[in-house]
Amino acid sequence: MSGINIAFPLQNSNEGMLKQNKTTLDAIWEYIKTILLTRRGERVVNPQIGTNISIFGGELFNQINVEEMKIKIINEIKTVITAYLPQVKLNEVNIFTKETMNFLKDTQILVRMKYSLVNATNLNDAVQLTINT
Repeated sequence: MSGINIAFPLQNSNEGMLKQNKTTLDAIWEYIKTILLTRRGERVVNPQIGTNISIFGGELFNQINVEEMKIKIINEIKTVITAYLPQVKLNEVNIFTKETMNFLKDTQILVRMKYSLVNATNLNDAVQLTINT
Protein backbone atom coordinates (compact mmCIF):
# COMPACT_ATOMS: atom_id res chain seq x y z
CA MET A 1 0.00 0.00 0.00
CA SER A 2 1.38 3.38 -0.91
CA GLY A 3 1.27 6.33 1.45
CA ILE A 4 0.53 10.02 1.20
CA ASN A 5 3.95 11.32 2.24
CA ILE A 6 7.13 10.15 3.95
CA ALA A 7 7.01 9.82 7.76
CA PHE A 8 9.78 11.33 9.85
CA PRO A 9 12.09 10.35 11.34
CA LEU A 10 13.06 8.27 8.32
CA GLN A 11 12.51 4.55 8.88
CA ASN A 12 12.44 1.45 6.71
CA SER A 13 9.04 -0.11 6.26
CA ASN A 14 8.07 -3.74 5.80
CA GLU A 15 7.14 -2.87 2.22
CA GLY A 16 10.78 -2.34 1.19
CA MET A 17 10.79 1.45 1.16
CA LEU A 18 10.65 4.32 3.62
CA LYS A 19 7.79 4.36 6.11
CA GLN A 20 4.94 6.56 4.87
CA ASN A 21 1.94 8.28 6.41
CA LYS A 22 -1.22 6.53 5.33
CA THR A 23 -3.92 8.87 6.65
CA THR A 24 -4.71 12.45 5.69
CA LEU A 25 -4.38 13.70 9.28
CA ASP A 26 -0.97 12.04 9.70
CA ALA A 27 0.19 13.56 6.42
CA ILE A 28 -1.05 17.04 7.35
CA TRP A 29 0.63 16.79 10.75
CA GLU A 30 3.90 15.88 8.98
CA TYR A 31 3.57 18.98 6.78
CA ILE A 32 2.82 21.19 9.80
CA LYS A 33 5.83 19.87 11.73
CA THR A 34 8.09 20.33 8.73
CA ILE A 35 7.01 23.93 8.18
CA LEU A 36 7.14 24.94 11.85
CA LEU A 37 10.53 23.33 12.51
CA THR A 38 12.15 24.73 9.36
CA ARG A 39 13.86 28.04 9.99
CA ARG A 40 13.05 30.69 7.41
CA GLY A 41 15.99 30.88 5.00
CA GLU A 42 17.09 27.30 5.69
CA ARG A 43 15.86 25.91 2.37
CA VAL A 44 18.11 27.08 -0.42
CA VAL A 45 15.60 26.54 -3.22
CA ASN A 46 12.76 28.32 -1.39
CA PRO A 47 14.12 30.44 1.50
CA GLN A 48 10.65 31.84 2.32
CA ILE A 49 9.40 28.47 3.61
CA GLY A 50 9.61 28.12 7.38
CA THR A 51 9.23 30.29 10.45
CA ASN A 52 11.18 32.47 12.83
CA ILE A 53 9.63 30.75 15.86
CA SER A 54 12.97 29.67 17.30
CA ILE A 55 14.23 33.26 17.10
CA PHE A 56 11.04 34.65 18.66
CA GLY A 57 11.07 31.92 21.28
CA GLY A 58 14.61 32.82 22.29
CA GLU A 59 13.39 36.34 22.99
CA LEU A 60 10.91 34.96 25.53
CA PHE A 61 13.79 34.61 27.95
CA ASN A 62 15.02 38.19 27.66
CA GLN A 63 13.57 41.22 29.41
CA ILE A 64 10.45 41.47 27.24
CA ASN A 65 6.72 41.16 27.57
CA VAL A 66 6.13 37.37 27.39
CA GLU A 67 2.50 37.76 26.32
CA GLU A 68 3.52 40.03 23.41
CA MET A 69 6.07 37.46 22.25
CA LYS A 70 3.51 34.64 22.47
CA ILE A 71 1.23 36.69 20.22
CA LYS A 72 4.10 37.13 17.71
CA ILE A 73 4.69 33.37 17.68
CA ILE A 74 0.99 32.60 17.23
CA ASN A 75 0.79 35.12 14.37
CA GLU A 76 3.87 33.57 12.76
CA ILE A 77 2.24 30.12 12.91
CA LYS A 78 -1.04 31.41 11.47
CA THR A 79 0.77 33.24 8.66
CA VAL A 80 2.86 30.27 7.56
CA ILE A 81 -0.02 27.76 7.78
CA THR A 82 -2.26 30.08 5.74
CA ALA A 83 0.45 30.58 3.10
CA TYR A 84 1.68 27.00 2.70
CA LEU A 85 -1.18 24.82 3.90
CA PRO A 86 -4.38 26.55 2.76
CA GLN A 87 -6.32 23.30 3.27
CA VAL A 88 -5.74 23.63 7.04
CA LYS A 89 -7.93 25.81 9.25
CA LEU A 90 -6.34 26.62 12.60
CA ASN A 91 -9.03 26.58 15.26
CA GLU A 92 -6.80 27.24 18.25
CA VAL A 93 -3.10 27.89 18.91
CA ASN A 94 -1.59 28.12 22.39
CA ILE A 95 2.01 28.75 23.45
CA PHE A 96 3.42 27.57 26.78
CA THR A 97 6.74 28.24 28.51
CA LYS A 98 8.39 26.78 31.60
CA GLU A 99 6.37 29.28 33.67
CA THR A 100 3.17 27.37 32.92
CA MET A 101 4.55 23.92 32.04
CA ASN A 102 7.29 23.04 34.51
CA PHE A 103 8.47 19.99 32.51
CA LEU A 104 9.79 22.32 29.79
CA LYS A 105 13.43 23.40 29.82
CA ASP A 106 14.27 27.09 30.03
CA THR A 107 14.96 27.17 26.31
CA GLN A 108 11.83 25.35 25.11
CA ILE A 109 8.32 26.37 24.17
CA LEU A 110 5.33 24.11 23.70
CA VAL A 111 2.92 24.80 20.84
CA ARG A 112 -0.55 23.24 21.06
CA MET A 113 -2.85 23.48 18.07
CA LYS A 114 -6.31 22.37 17.12
CA TYR A 115 -7.05 22.34 13.42
CA SER A 116 -9.43 21.01 10.83
CA LEU A 117 -9.33 20.51 7.10
CA VAL A 118 -11.17 23.16 5.09
CA ASN A 119 -13.02 20.94 2.61
CA ALA A 120 -13.42 17.83 4.75
CA THR A 121 -16.17 17.02 7.20
CA ASN A 122 -15.10 15.67 10.58
CA LEU A 123 -11.36 15.74 9.91
CA ASN A 124 -10.06 17.49 13.02
CA ASP A 125 -6.92 17.02 15.04
CA ALA A 126 -5.18 18.40 18.11
CA VAL A 127 -1.40 18.25 18.24
CA GLN A 128 1.49 19.61 20.22
CA LEU A 129 5.09 20.29 19.36
CA THR A 130 8.02 21.24 21.59
CA ILE A 131 10.39 23.72 19.98
CA ASN A 132 13.93 24.42 21.19
CA THR A 133 14.86 28.07 20.98
